[in-house]
Amino acid sequence: GVEILRNFAYGECGCTGGIFGESYASLGRVANVIPVDVEIPGCPPSPTALLAGILAAISTKGPPEEGSEPTLP
Repeated sequence: GVEILRNFAYGECGCTGGIFGESYASLGRVANVIPVDVEIPGCPPSPTALLAGILAAISTKGPPEEGSEPTLP
């Protein structure tokens, strides 16, 4: 099987639920469903923000800690 090492929330909708977050058909942000290690905000996120998110994820050593959620500016 495949082991998931890091989960990303990508974009405003993934990070906050965006305009769909209050909908009856949405569970809001990704972190409401699965643990998120890195949030990359933006609509759409810039390529630089994506790269910074990937670097933030790989710069941590070992498995992600429970409750840790690095967020990018």
